[in-house]
Amino acid sequence: MIDRTRRVGLSVLAGILLSANGLFAGAIHTYAYTRANFTSATGPYTTSDFVSGTITLSPPLPADSALSFNSLTFLNHSFSDGVQTMDSSI
Repeated sequence: MIDRTRRVGLSVLAGILLSANGLFAGAIHTYAYTRANFTSATGPYTTSDFVSGTITLSPPLPADSALSFNSLTFLNHSFSDGVQTMDSSI
């Protein structure tokens, strides 16, 4: 089973890539991500749990472009796996 930190990290990246839609430069945009329920789990997790969250970037990701973390400003994030939540305060 993939550890929680790696799972959330992969989910963040997938959420950014799957939710990317281009807007005008300089805008602030929030991307949302929700994954299907876990298919297997070990306590305290259950198969009813899933990863979901949001990340706010400036500028937003342009459509159909290569991902470049150097040009992004991460303003806020919050992700939960049903048991724990990671947000900007962590």
